[in-house]
Amino acid sequence: MGKKIRQEQSDRVKEMLGIADINEVFDHTIMKIVDKTQRTIETPTGLDEVGKAAREQALRTSAAYAILLVEKRRIRFLEEKGI
Repeated sequence: MGKKIRQEQSDRVKEMLGIADINEVFDHTIMKIVDKTQRTIETPTGLDEVGKAAREQALRTSAAYAILLVEKRRIRFLEEKGI
């Protein structure tokens, strides 16, 4: 049910923005990932230096993977539309 609703919302957004503007949507999503990751890294924790470094590395790795998935989805979307 939730997947269907998300798909319908996604379809409406695509219709409103048009394909030419879809790159802005993907870019905005990537920037949100980067900003959220940086804010999370800067959030104070009770970890020692080693723990902080490990946490930061894990967060950066997760963000890089999320960005990779968004970029792959962008490519797949553009290929589906024949662009």
